[in-house]
Amino acid sequence: MIGMWLGANAPERLHELILCNTGARLELRSLECAHRGRSKKRHEIGLFGGRRSLVYARFPPEVAGNHLKYSQNARRDKPRGLRRLLHAVRDFDFREQLGKIGKPTLVIAGAHDPATPPADGRFLAQHIPGARYAELNAAHLSNIEDQERFNTELAAFLNS
Repeated sequence: MIGMWLGANAPERLHELILCNTGARLELRSLECAHRGRSKKRHEIGLFGGRRSLVYARFPPEVAGNHLKYSQNARRDKPRGLRRLLHAVRDFDFREQLGKIGKPTLVIAGAHDPATPPADGRFLAQHIPGARYAELNAAHLSNIEDQERFNTELAAFLNS
């Protein structure tokens, strides 16, 4: 999200732009309870517990070790700070500004990403002038889950 903003508002700071597993507007259903003012405890359960949690969405079962490590780290963070971060993500909407990005851009999406599905990546690539799109056999951590293809796409883009 910061990269999108820089691409549109401070392009002189960039040579190229690479957007991985992101979107111009994210639908974060796990924040619904916080948005509607429900209890803090229920909000935390939505973030860190169960198969539909935000953390789980980033780590599918085949990378459960990473999921557990991330969950443990996230639980140590102060819930208030995490909520504020997630609210910023929830409120971010850059759809109307994508056309302002004028730097060469590569958009990478994971074919199995429930948090930022391929449609989000395709939308970015279609609305950023001249953007290239790559869809990898991965979920949200495409640089880890499909490392070889990620590196190949990245190197090809940077060397072009």
